[in-house]
Amino acid sequence: MSDFHDFEDEFADEKIQADIASDNKTVRADAIERLARKTFDGGNLTKAVVFLETVSDIRAEIEDFSGQASARMMIGFINAQQDHYEQALESFAIAAECASKAMHVTGEIDAIYQVGTMNRRLKRYGEAADQLRRALDLAESEQYRFVAHIKTDYARMLRKIGRAAEAEVLLAEATEHFQSHGFESNVPRAENELASALFEESNLELSLSKATEAYHLANYNENEREMDRAQFIMARCNNQMGNYGEALRIIEEMKLRPGFRKRQKHKVRTDLEFARALVGLDRRGEATELLAKLIPVMKTYKLHKEVADALRMQGHNLLVVGDPMDAQQVLAEAATLADEHDFESILLEATTLLAICFGIQGRQEEMIGEYEKVASNPLNYGRLEFWMAAGELALHYARVGNVDVATRYIDALKAAPKGALTRAMKGQSQEARAVLLFGEGNQVKGKNLANKAMANYLLDDRIDDAQRCANMVSED
Repeated sequence: MSDFHDFEDEFADEKIQADIASDNKTVRADAIERLARKTFDGGNLTKAVVFLETVSDIRAEIEDFSGQASARMMIGFINAQQDHYEQALESFAIAAECASKAMHVTGEIDAIYQVGTMNRRLKRYGEAADQLRRALDLAESEQYRFVAHIKTDYARMLRKIGRAAEAEVLLAEATEHFQSHGFESNVPRAENELASALFEESNLELSLSKATEAYHLANYNENEREMDRAQFIMARCNNQMGNYGEALRIIEEMKLRPGFRKRQKHKVRTDLEFARALVGLDRRGEATELLAKLIPVMKTYKLHKEVADALRMQGHNLLVVGDPMDAQQVLAEAATLADEHDFESILLEATTLLAICFGIQGRQEEMIGEYEKVASNPLNYGRLEFWMAAGELALHYARVGNVDVATRYIDALKAAPKGALTRAMKGQSQEARAVLLFGEGNQVKGKNLANKAMANYLLDDRIDDAQRCANMVSED
């Protein structure tokens, strides 16, 4: 203890300075920690961290691991508050080690949880999932009161790394725990995470149902953040299900809430869904105008996936309104960005649209090059875009006399599951086979297939293609 006894206020400057001068290292560390708190309250966060580093060093010297863990947690929170996530992560990791040495299990859980949270902030979702799993294992073994909170965050990271099915199980458990342990106000958050996981698994109806439940619960609790999240998911589901008018209505309702504009990243993501609804309602002019405003903002926020999606959408818009040259530039940017970040679905759609752009411009070689990219990726097999590419490539290679390659694509089309091919794709397969038969001198079978192709083209309103097949049938 210090010899200074005249001041009862532990945070008085004189008391702090007297204790800092003490020979007792525990007293000295306690005093410097109080000084750090005062400095933090005064707004000097950098100096507060310096003082806390000193506290941590003294606690380590005297093997006060519990006190060292506490100091390191404070350093971590201050760094995180300043968006210094790497430094915060390092400090929380030390706190976890110290808490373990002190056999302070709750402190260890809290520190590991924060390590996971910092990894999430740094977008290291795999590492975040690993740390949150560690925290969850400890929390479950200790019957930790906030186990469902950790479970919800762990499930969120599993979604981020493509393990949505596992996330669904955890979120159902978290919801049950919240309801049975007095945390009902947290249920909307868990339900929203579950709705997101279901959306990513393409279970749209159940995702919509869970998001709707979350919205009503959040609305009852006046939790606008979770209301917004729920309605965002509801809008996404409705867009994917083709209910564009309902998606538009939901987003318009969201925009009426006073707090909606405060969260800019959420706002731009919501506006992207608004643009998607406008496209679905064929209000392409409005969609184009909104996307032109959105794309630069999303680039500023480094929302790479949303930027790639918006560019793809804008390129498709330009293609539909008859501007293939501008569409080509936008789609090429979308494809490049999607390729850089492994956004497979966006890359597939952008590449297919790019091929269509080249086709409209009569740039046959470049069109075939883009379709080859689509067809050569085994992950694309079975997607509509794959069958589109296979049809175009079968016809192209049949015409240039490359029998082996043409036959490979024809066989792929013939093996397509029932209902996978459009009339036009069937027509392309039949026309390609007709071209090969004509090349072999088999006029009868060739004309028969050309006639079938013509019928399929007509049923798909492809008049020019049908006329080309009619000309084949009428040849001597």
